[in-house]
Amino acid sequence: KLLALEPRRFEVFVKELLLHCGFRDVCVTKFSADGGVDVNAKAGVRMWIFENTLIQVQAKRWLHSVGRKEVAELRGSLQPFAKGAVVTTSHFSKAAINEAGEEGKNPITLVDGFRLSKVILDEQFILP
Repeated sequence: KLLALEPRRFEVFVKELLLHCGFRDVCVTKFSADGGVDVNAKAGVRMWIFENTLIQVQAKRWLHSVGRKEVAELRGSLQPFAKGAVVTTSHFSKAAINEAGEEGKNPITLVDGFRLSKVILDEQFILP
């Protein structure tokens, strides 16, 4: 079902999932020229130790792997002190995984299609 969504609708889906999971102040950025950030959110009270932390998400409704370039672009677009995440319906290349956790750089959380599906099921979120 997620792969059938238009890219913009997938961004809205990620927004709705974040709201469902307890994030707040969640908004989708403008569709073009977003600098790689598709959704902004703040950690809610359920994530009390990180409450109010800005999370910036890049949403990729892809069949092919997400590469190093996309991870690096997101990192370069993050606001100061924000945490970044790439959420995809597919998977990540080895280079993307290495880039996300490279020492000395702000880490980027990677959520592949399997993890995304698990979150949807665990949180009992109903697909659009």
